[in-house]
Amino acid sequence: MKNYIKILNLILFCLIVFISNAQQNDTLEIQRNDIGIVKFARFKPDFNGKIQDGTRFLKTVLHAKPDDEFRLMNETTDELGISHLRFQQYYKGIKVEDSEYLIHGKNGIIETINGDFKRVNISSLTPSVNEKQALGKALDYVNARKYKWEDENYEKFIKQRKNNPKATYYPSGELVITKDYLKNGKNLRLSWKFSISSLIPNNEQLIYIDAFTGEVAQNIPMILETNTPGSAETIFSGTLDITCDSYVSGYRLNETRNTTPGHSVNIHTWNCLSGSNYANAVEFSNNNTNWTTGSWPAITQDQAALDAHWGEEMVLDYWRTVHSRNSLNNQGISIIGYVHYYDSSYPDTWPNNAQ
Repeated sequence: MKNYIKILNLILFCLIVFISNAQQNDTLEIQRNDIGIVKFARFKPDFNGKIQDGTRFLKTVLHAKPDDEFRLMNETTDELGISHLRFQQYYKGIKVEDSEYLIHGKNGIIETINGDFKRVNISSLTPSVNEKQALGKALDYVNARKYKWEDENYEKFIKQRKNNPKATYYPSGELVITKDYLKNGKNLRLSWKFSISSLIPNNEQLIYIDAFTGEVAQNIPMILETNTPGSAETIFSGTLDITCDSYVSGYRLNETRNTTPGHSVNIHTWNCLSGSNYANAVEFSNNNTNWTTGSWPAITQDQAALDAHWGEEMVLDYWRTVHSRNSLNNQGISIIGYVHYYDSSYPDTWPNNAQ
């Protein structure tokens, strides 16, 4: 029996080595995180990995366990005919927070991959703290004087906004796997996730309660819109410090920047979505402050936005430090940048043009 197990282990080891070597031979570039997990890879032109086999391909490349699952969240194809598939990681059917992986390719063939994959090692997924107990812990932590579900007008509002007579601000729990950011930020925990909307004080936040200890694993404020330091992997200038801001959906390329004493202006970088109508532009957003390969899923198609945003910061700083001007016109005009602008009259403006 022992010899049989040894042989099995040897076969498994050889298979892993074979797959790893195959990855190296097929790639033009490969980047790994601090524990060796692939966070980005670009494949050779003759690579024949099929997009339709995306989930199986990711499990192989990332050495995922049988209990790891990649669920396709959405698929888009841009004007160049490049397909972008976004997958969410699950473990034994439970969502792993902040773990998305993307596959990019053309004509059905994978060209690049990037994202964040977590190795989950949790012995039990049966919570000892039930949803009701966890909610009590979350409310004790928030400690608001009044919640929105306790106000009749707010309850009417949420039903109208969602066009659902059963909609409510009253929080329901979702079992997820997340890092214990309020401790060391390294350990993955089975946790109850709640969205808590308070009225006094007015606040929105996500609260994660450890499903075994009842402790708060992390909290995420959803109403911030405040300057937040970030790191941006630009195309032409390497990785640089930028300023973004936090808001209800995560982080975006938007900030308030000081100019002359007592004055500040807004810098905002928008995505024109390969069109020429500024009114249709949308935010460049991320779920964390690292706008880098492996941390920002959209970096492959939207990296030019980082160069634009950093450039806007530098232009504003130049007018402030060299000419002591309150923005370009010395009257506090906002700096608005548009990326992926395209007009048929200017065929060379796409895809990385910024205005």
